[in-house]
Amino acid sequence: MKDVFEELEAKVAQCAVDRQHDAIDRKNLLIANGNLIAECLSKEVFPVATKFELNVARFAEMHVANTSVEAHCLALEAELATLRDKSYQENQRS
Repeated sequence: MKDVFEELEAKVAQCAVDRQHDAIDRKNLLIANGNLIAECLSKEVFPVATKFELNVARFAEMHVANTSVEAHCLALEAELATLRDKSYQENQRS
């Protein structure tokens, strides 16, 4: 009977040791998982952020160029209106 209790105590002790090992393994897996998540996010976020910054810079350049072209178009339209008025006035004199 004593052997049965000793065997049960040994199994209980081994079970406690196994649970501690499992807890340590679980913590290590959680740490590894956290590291993998951080690595994946950094790999995904950096290119997205970089592309966003490049797009913003390109948009700013295109906006400046567009504004310049619009100003030039307005100047040409004003010049055309002036020439039409001048032509109209010359035709009225004739």
